[in-house]
Amino acid sequence: MRQQYTWQLFLTILLLMLFSSPAFAASEEPALRQVTLDQVAQGGLLLKTSQPGIYLEAPTIDTAMRVSVAGIVARTTVTQKFHNPTSHCVEGIYVFPLPENSAVDQMHLSVGGRVIEGQIKAVEEARKVYEKAREEGKHASLVEQQRPNLFTTSVASLAPGEDVEVEIAFQQTLRYDHGSYELRLPLVVAPRYMPAADQSSKSNAPSLPENVTVPYRADAPSGLNPVELSVDLHPGFAIRKLQSPSHVITQSALGPSHYEVHLASATTPADRDFRLSWEPDLGNEPRVSYVDEIFDGSHHGLLMVMPPADSVVTARVPRETIFVMDTSGSMEGESIRQARQALLTGLGSLHDGDSFNVVEFSSEARQLFDASVDATPENLAKAHDFVEALRTTGGTEMLPALQLALSHEPNREVRQVIFVTDGQAGNEAEIFSYLKSHLGTTRLFTVGIGSAPNSYFLSGAARMGAGTFTFIGNLNEVAQKMGELFHKLESPVLTSVRVETGDPEVQVEPSQIPDVYAGEPLVISLKSAHLGRSATITGQLGGRPWSATVALVSDSQGSGIARLWARRRIESLMDSLTAGGDAIKVKDDVLKVALDYHLVSQFTSLVAVDMTPSAFGQAGCRSELIPLNQPAGWGDADPEGSLPRTATPANLLLLLGGGAILLGFVLRRLAIS
Repeated sequence: MRQQYTWQLFLTILLLMLFSSPAFAASEEPALRQVTLDQVAQGGLLLKTSQPGIYLEAPTIDTAMRVSVAGIVARTTVTQKFHNPTSHCVEGIYVFPLPENSAVDQMHLSVGGRVIEGQIKAVEEARKVYEKAREEGKHASLVEQQRPNLFTTSVASLAPGEDVEVEIAFQQTLRYDHGSYELRLPLVVAPRYMPAADQSSKSNAPSLPENVTVPYRADAPSGLNPVELSVDLHPGFAIRKLQSPSHVITQSALGPSHYEVHLASATTPADRDFRLSWEPDLGNEPRVSYVDEIFDGSHHGLLMVMPPADSVVTARVPRETIFVMDTSGSMEGESIRQARQALLTGLGSLHDGDSFNVVEFSSEARQLFDASVDATPENLAKAHDFVEALRTTGGTEMLPALQLALSHEPNREVRQVIFVTDGQAGNEAEIFSYLKSHLGTTRLFTVGIGSAPNSYFLSGAARMGAGTFTFIGNLNEVAQKMGELFHKLESPVLTSVRVETGDPEVQVEPSQIPDVYAGEPLVISLKSAHLGRSATITGQLGGRPWSATVALVSDSQGSGIARLWARRRIESLMDSLTAGGDAIKVKDDVLKVALDYHLVSQFTSLVAVDMTPSAFGQAGCRSELIPLNQPAGWGDADPEGSLPRTATPANLLLLLGGGAILLGFVLRRLAIS
């Protein structure tokens, strides 16, 4: 009887020890996958650990996007909910993409029923405010721009089991091409390739932040990171076709020129860019529209002129066309099939009297011919075989390819470079600097391939080359999109464009107005303390002088026009760096514009801090690093911390094992006695 009582007492004490231990409590935490930044498929919340470069994936977060379109301006609100599933107070980092022409201006942080509004501050100041709040255990959020189309949100002091909601708002101008408007919202971040530094040739080109490694994982399960998206569409006119080439949608008409669009599934994964297009029912006459907004006492106007009929074009002249094709590893699969088809379509558009060449690049660049050759049937057949045989491998060394394409003087009156790529390179600033000084009269047209091309780089390169950016999202679009592109290449509709307002104080953006091609509008932003009554646009139309006078009168105030002007102004200032502008002055000018218009930029960030005392006492809820071991194959040395944090922690297994050994020892002693 005494032995039985001793046995029961010992077992009770052992069970109490086990169930009250921290190791047992940790076993209730869900199993979180250990990843590096380049192993996550879509934008998501990553929790910092004690091992540098290794993170834990938090469970799926909710993402909701609400878009309001008025005319050619779209305003989008993104709401994201973060959840901390661990027993630690942690810091999370979320990487997400935005359109390259967007203007971020608002952020709200919601926690515990309280809403905190973000403030625009200089990057250094915003970072200090955020870090101080984090050290004090306060809820805080920080939105930073890594590139004009790549932003990160840091969220500090996530308490165990706590949800925090972050809402950001941005606006953009819509793209109009060949009779159709398009709204494009990036939903996924693709990895960037950063070439190795070339020590033999130092460049003074200003650089973007160091190589941005973004979340990516090739084996992502379907349904990861679902997104909910709706569009409230007020185009200002009746439309005859509304569709999404990227997603399955539902749509309904709420009025003569008012429509509502939703994603058909509430669990749509964020694995490709969302695209929505609509065709205005405008008839055959050119359409001129103007909308303005008064911001901080100044008038800001957005002027759009639809081009004349496609039939009004300059007589075709012989041209030199150089096709540059990306065959790097990131183009594997559907992208390389699209690119090959795009080049074959381009080769088929050449005429007698034209010349051409083909350049392909991955880790190295090579060209089909030593220099551009005549577009004879024999040369075109060689090019056809060359393109068909192209395969993907290696890195994305864009600069050598462009240097090769521009290494010879033009051998025709017009030279055009068609650059086909997914654009996933990290040295954009270096490439921009080279293009600025070497393009001359060459026109550069970029073609973005794949589900999520680097549209910041591709649109910026096309802008510098006075060309256009074409996005091809799937193989079925290649023939149509490339056909439209080569129709543009036949001849621009309007060239040498100038805008005159009669007021030297009016600031016009972009400062260098591009050529206008068939099917594209002319969109200009204006700012002045008092805009005049009209603006006169002049240029060369169909080889003859052309001008039009536009009344600067708007019946209604537009929302976001001022901040879009500011975004374009910042873009022009940053472009000036590639032409040798004073970096200190440019930074000061960008800071002033961004702070005045409450915009996130390369030099400003949004920061929000909850000043309410923490529920965790005076010490607050300071973010902790989650201890863990390196995964197998990630290195030999174990980091400080301890054992893997899985659904069944190793600490618990050790305790159970030790308890079993102790129990066996006690039972043996009892049996002997």
